[in-house]
This record gives sequence, C-alpha cells and structure tokens, in this order.
Amino acid sequence: MSESHCHKYQVFRIIPIWKVISAHPAYMPKISMDERFTEHLSPEGYKIENQAVEYKESWNDRHLATLAAMANGSGGVLFIGKNDDGVATGIRNARKLMEELPNIINNKLGFLPTVEPKTENGHECVEIMIKSQPSPVSYNGRFYVRSGSTTHEIKGHEIIELYLKKEGISWTDRVAAEISINDLSTQALEYLVRRGKERKRLPEYVSSDNPSAIMRYLDLMETDKLTLAGALLFHPRPGSVLQGAYLEIGVFSSDNRLLRDDHVEGPLITQPEEALEVLFEKHIQGEYYIDGVERKTKYAYPRGALREALINAVVHKDYSFMYPSTVRVYPDRVEIFNYGRLPEGWTVETLLSEHESIPGNFRLARAFYSAGLSEKWGSGIEKIFNECKLAGIVEPEYRTNGREVRIIFRKEGRVQENKDIIRIHLSTEEEQIMALIRSTGGLTTTELINTSGFTKYRTREAILSLSEKKLIERSERKGRWISLV
Repeated sequence: MSESHCHKYQVFRIIPIWKVISAHPAYMPKISMDERFTEHLSPEGYKIENQAVEYKESWNDRHLATLAAMANGSGGVLFIGKNDDGVATGIRNARKLMEELPNIINNKLGFLPTVEPKTENGHECVEIMIKSQPSPVSYNGRFYVRSGSTTHEIKGHEIIELYLKKEGISWTDRVAAEISINDLSTQALEYLVRRGKERKRLPEYVSSDNPSAIMRYLDLMETDKLTLAGALLFHPRPGSVLQGAYLEIGVFSSDNRLLRDDHVEGPLITQPEEALEVLFEKHIQGEYYIDGVERKTKYAYPRGALREALINAVVHKDYSFMYPSTVRVYPDRVEIFNYGRLPEGWTVETLLSEHESIPGNFRLARAFYSAGLSEKWGSGIEKIFNECKLAGIVEPEYRTNGREVRIIFRKEGRVQENKDIIRIHLSTEEEQIMALIRSTGGLTTTELINTSGFTKYRTREAILSLSEKKLIERSERKGRWISLV
C-alpha cells in the first residue's frame, strides 16, 4: 500500500524550550544519574553489562563512543580493569590513567566525568561515572546511543529525535508556520466542542465559533501560530500538512496478498472513529444470525477495543516518522501498527501492567481527553482487555522493538452460545457480495458482477442465496440490492 496523494512540506520552527516545559505538567524534573541507572544493577551490584554498565579490561579512545552514548541516555558507568563478567583483572598505571581521563573526555566529548579509583581483590581498576547531558554529545562528529549492553551509531532521523528528546519536546510541539486558523475544519472543531461539553471536559464558554479560543484553551498555539499538533488535529487533510499523518487500512488473504485497501485522511481528532466505521462497514465481516424473528449481525472483534487501539495509534504515534499508521485485516486477526517509542525503560510488560499515562504527544493527548475520547490515567489498555473479555475473545498481543508498536487481535477464544440463536453461514462469495453491498449502500446485479471478481454464475448464485437468507433485498429504486442487516 502506498500513498496516492502528493504532500507538501512545511517549514517549522522550534518552540522555546521554557515555554514547552511550562505547558507540559507531564514533564517531570530530571532524575539524577544515580537514581536512573541504579535500576539496571543486579543485587550483587555492577555485575551485569547493560544500558548503564560497561566493562573493559584496558582503556582505548574508542571507548569514548560508549561514554558519549551514556551521556545521550540516562548516564552510566564504565569500568576499566574488569572483564566481560565484571571480574576485576586490574590495569597498570591506574592512577596515571585516572588523572588523564578527565582531560581526554572533556576535550573529546565536552563534559567532565567523575573518575574514581577502585580496588577489588587486590586489582586496581578505574570507575568512570557519566551523567546524562542536557544536549546531545558527539564523538568525532558521530552520535551514539546505548541499546541494552551495546553501543551503536545513530544517523539522520534518529539524531533529530535525540535533539528533540534532550529539549523535552515532541515533533508535534513544533510550529506549523504555513497553517492558519482559517485552514481548520469547522466540522472537526464542532465535533470536539460537542463531545467535550457532553462529557463535561470543556467549559461552557468554549465555542466552535471561536477557533482561536479553542486552540489557546487546548494549548495548541505558540503566540499567534498553530503548533503542528493543532494543525494535524483539525486540518481537513492532515496528510497535506505532514506526510504520513493518516491511517491506512488493508485487507489481506491468509497468504498475505492485498485484496483491497482504504485511506482515512480526515482530521486526527476524527480519524479513529472514521477508521472504525470503514472497518466495520467494509472490511470486517460480521456473523449473521436470526434471534427470534430479527436478523442481526455479530462481529468477531469488539468495537470498543478497536476504537481504543486506534486512538492510541493516533495519539502516541511518532510523527517524525512520516509513514502512516496501518490496520491490516486478515481472515483470523486484525493488526494495528504505528511508529511510536515506549517511554524510556519501558517494556511490553510495563505497558501491560498498571502504569502512569506518559503520552508521546502531550498536546494530542490533551485534545483527545478534552473531547471525551480517552482518559488521563493510562487506563486505555485495561479497557481494551476488558472489552475483549466481554466479547469472549483472547486478550490481544502487543509487540514492540523499541521503535514501533503492534497490537494483534485474534478471533480465537471463547464464544458464548445462545440456544435461541440460529446462525447463518456465508460462503466466501456471499461474504464478498455482502461487503460490497454494505460499503456502497447498494449495487445492481450487473455492478456486482463487474466488481466482485467472481464469475457471472457464482455472483448470481451468491446474490440469490443472500436474498433467500433475507440478508439483502432488491430495492424498487434502480433495482439495487441493499442490506437488511
């Protein structure tokens, strides 16, 4: 799936950092280096190499890259005179090295470390303690970060991400210089105000007739300019403001062939709901049944859980990655994917346990909360799990590699049966015909033959079968077949 529209690039300026921090109550004061990296210690102390601890048997200037990486993270400790297992082997001239290292590090990296001598089992070692630095640190013009117990170089986008992280802002805190209040969608603003007031999240004086007041109330402006967050939330086509600011939906066969796709390109504030409607109207097949005399539809996936997952994908996406979030619908599962980094030190286990809400885009999160679309207290995942439990399906699976998050909903699981329900089973052809009729509002037999991809005979057979099951009927208007469920 690829984007079919051309996008223009906008010019942004960085917001003064003191303004951003003052506007973000979620940003807490920096924790000291000792508090941060001691979380990585084993009960025996510095025994396991990890993000904040590294061992070297001797000094080499190449180790400056590791020190730079620690300074770009939460800090750390580099021991000279220990093997990979943390066992002291000792070094010669430890005192001389201890005297030289501060100048070497300051000259090459631009900051002073804490260097101390250590003696273990009669072996002299040197301990270099590094604090997290307020600005990115480079070594020989290259930038490094720690990933687990390894040091690796970062380039391009990752360097920009590092600068934003050090300044305490996200990509969406930047100013959209070429977008004005007049460019925003009136319908999207009305949607926010209506929902916000219904749920008592917005004061009565906030009105959609005064967009500037809404933007200021939600902290979506800097002086007289919209932030990128404000532009994306309410612009009718945010993908024209920033490439990739839309949702892409694809339906795939079990062997991963793309069958059909859709783009949801409206304002971010309405994208999750719009995507949900597209999914259930066109792409997620329902199970049709008769309950008494009434024909009904039951879906394999709970709407509430998918809605919450879509909201999370929009709110927590890293918009510096200019690729869309995606929804992939398979015969046995639905996968929602977006580029988004978990808070530092978090794992999937952290995400799935009780946790504080730390949004990747504070301004987007505030707007969704004000519209009554999300909660403040990190309860979204709990809501997803509860919805799946009520629907009788297995808990969804979360996957992340640190840069991206994928949630997978599966059909398998418990299905509560009702003895009074008569289930209606559909063939592949019938499911496809039903989806076409529901997504278009009605099609003639000729139109269904031309668009279904099946032969004329198979298409007519499917139409006749659906009609006999009283799932569709031919309307008097232009002979179109319309859905009854």
